[in-house]
Amino acid sequence: MTAIEFAVIFPIPKLDTMQITTEYITKLLKNGIDAVGERHKVSYAEIEVYKDESEDITSHYNGSKPKKLFGERFPSEREVYRKYREENFQPITRASVLRGLAALYRIFTGANHSIHYNAPLDEYMEKAKFEGLTFPQYIFKTFITNSVCDPNGWLVTVPKKPENSNDRAEIELICVPSSALIITPKSHAGIFAFQHKNAEKIMQYKGETYQVKSSYYIITKEWYYKYVQVSRKGKEKRLLIPYYKNYCGEITAVKNGGITAMKKNELEQISYQISYFAHAVPYLNEARIDHTLHQVNKVLNGSPKLVIGGTECSNCHGQPVIGQEWCDKEQCNKQIFCDKCGGFGFTKPESQFDAIEVLPPVNEALGQSYKFVYDYITVPIANLEHLGKEAEKNIQKADEVLLLRFVQEAQSGVAKEIDREEKYSSFYSISDYIFDTVMQRLLTWIDCLRHRGRAVGFQIHKPISFQIKTEIMLWEELCEKLTKNAPQGDIIATYLDYITKRYPTNKKMQKIEKICIYYEPHYIHTITQRQQLQASENIDKNANIRATRVNGIVRLICEDLGDQQFLDASFSQIKKRIDELMKEYMPSEQVNGELTTEQKRLRSLVGTMRSITELQKAVVEGSIEKDEAINSVVTLLGFTPEEAANLIGDAVPSPEPAQ
Repeated sequence: MTAIEFAVIFPIPKLDTMQITTEYITKLLKNGIDAVGERHKVSYAEIEVYKDESEDITSHYNGSKPKKLFGERFPSEREVYRKYREENFQPITRASVLRGLAALYRIFTGANHSIHYNAPLDEYMEKAKFEGLTFPQYIFKTFITNSVCDPNGWLVTVPKKPENSNDRAEIELICVPSSALIITPKSHAGIFAFQHKNAEKIMQYKGETYQVKSSYYIITKEWYYKYVQVSRKGKEKRLLIPYYKNYCGEITAVKNGGITAMKKNELEQISYQISYFAHAVPYLNEARIDHTLHQVNKVLNGSPKLVIGGTECSNCHGQPVIGQEWCDKEQCNKQIFCDKCGGFGFTKPESQFDAIEVLPPVNEALGQSYKFVYDYITVPIANLEHLGKEAEKNIQKADEVLLLRFVQEAQSGVAKEIDREEKYSSFYSISDYIFDTVMQRLLTWIDCLRHRGRAVGFQIHKPISFQIKTEIMLWEELCEKLTKNAPQGDIIATYLDYITKRYPTNKKMQKIEKICIYYEPHYIHTITQRQQLQASENIDKNANIRATRVNGIVRLICEDLGDQQFLDASFSQIKKRIDELMKEYMPSEQVNGELTTEQKRLRSLVGTMRSITELQKAVVEGSIEKDEAINSVVTLLGFTPEEAANLIGDAVPSPEPAQ
């Protein structure tokens, strides 16, 4: 198929169910890409929404001067003040966004995932570079950045036409910004069209060299097209060039993705994506505003250069009535002055934010004769400190969202898990979307295009622990592991995750619980579970006592030390105090926490057949008295009388059968 020059005007047929052919594309573009009917193009309303969403976070990412901050936030602000703020603007929020993206990058690259390609795809993907990056690097760096900054853009798989028809095509991954979209599958299911802003500016066509004025890609389920507007010696042409067959049978483009949102205007309801970092935007915006005002105040407070003679009077606009003008009233020889400025034409500023411009009186003699005072305007220190603290506070809040401060390494050791408070839990969808949709589809398309529909195949193994776990989910996981008698280390790991989720901001409670579990791992079990473990001789009596008493003892130590000293103390320091206080609860017959030699000998004689269960059975059957059983438990097993009574329980002899 060769390039088609547009010369004839075609009537546009009905589009609903017809096949998208080269002839149809020609007719659709008969008057150029800009003339495509609104029915098929991305609507203006959508583009505006996409633009606003992108600007919200991109201005922070780029560190650029935000239009809204300088043009809309203070609508009644004088131009000279706005200009001063703009000239002194500092992009303090950029670092937060970059750190947030770096955190996401570390999570994904640190996750233990793998991609296995079958030959010969393996050979190509091993050496293939996408904007200088490997395929996983491109997804985790470039694609995630684009998803965060422009969630309504698209990532497109595009083949480069091979010079030799028998060669396999090289594959490009092109990030299409939302501002470059012309037609999307949503607006017309059979066509995807976008402006290629980074295309080459010179091209060869029919032996002639042309200057490319604009270049577009058009992708259908059948073909890849280039649509270019070129010029040579003042003559312009529009060319539609079908250059590679689409062996995938679908539009090879995937949306950047984000959090789904809806907006309704007068004509339609728009479905669009908002950034994964949307939660941080309000904090970033407020931090930026506070900081710009703080910088102005800081300069005013410390710089003697900003000396002002007042601001222009709103009544007389700097031209007071004096000199030859007199009051018209009879027998009144008073000069007429402006009732607001007293005849000076200028007034002192009413707000510290007005004290920026050096604005002396128009008539210097006027200022001298009326002793016009030039003031050094300073800002109250309290105002200066408040703005600075507010800026820092909002930066910290934004960092908490962007830096994923609850990201922890999964206990399985093979992945990272995003474990966040509920209000920040939108990040959970990033991993599923990347591994299940983006990477899967892109590699499928690369495989099909490279091998002309005869795919060789690949496998993606995603991280097994890559998920958000809420407090409820962690508790259910813990209960399941306890029920199924999972390894103690695995149970403890889940409990530590649960503690972090249960007390996300309470460092004292986190430390109390962690010390309890470190000191006695069986603390994690309920009282009933510990009794069952002791009865079955899986734990000894000492462990049961320690697990029961440790929480109260640690709380007592915390109260004694005070919160801060408790948080600063090491585990070994606190353990010594626990050991001392724990002695009070240990049986007196025990020495250094161990049974006596005689108790050990007697317990070994009893063995399994003379366990507590057998004693209970003997009491029920009436073969021994309950008191005898209790005395046996005390004497043979080393328990206190109270504990022995509890273990034997309320067992009573069975009544004798009636004669």
